[in-house]
Amino acid sequence: MKSKLLALTTAGFVAAIAHGDLKSDLQKRLDAYAAIIKAKDGKALDKWSASNCAPDFRFVVREGRPYFLKDWLAEEKASYSRSPKISSLAFHIDNLTVTGDKATIKATAKSTFQVVKANGKPATESNSSVFGIQLVKKKGKWLFFEVRQHSSH
Repeated sequence: MKSKLLALTTAGFVAAIAHGDLKSDLQKRLDAYAAIIKAKDGKALDKWSASNCAPDFRFVVREGRPYFLKDWLAEEKASYSRSPKISSLAFHIDNLTVTGDKATIKATAKSTFQVVKANGKPATESNSSVFGIQLVKKKGKWLFFEVRQHSSH
């Protein structure tokens, strides 16, 4: 009985460590993505997406329209010229759930950026968005499969 309890406790401890390692790894990958977006670096975005996104990746905007990988990359790069200077951008993983070869993240992104008001004066504004992120495990690596923007304010 004691050996069975010890085995279950050990298995739970190992699973908790693996879960923590995955969360840490995903946070680092989101941090890298944030740095790329802040720098408005299209080549780095291509490289990041090639190693982090599933081939059938999609980004779904609040209105429900999906952008598949190629279109999402094009839209991200096109937005660089029309978006304001980003002062800071950070993602926080609020929740991570793993079931087999699928994982779900609830994440919050917070940003501050520089804008020019109608009166011509510069100002700093901020935004917070909540995302649902689905990942799939392929060949031992977790890949972003779907990012869905739930809210932005």
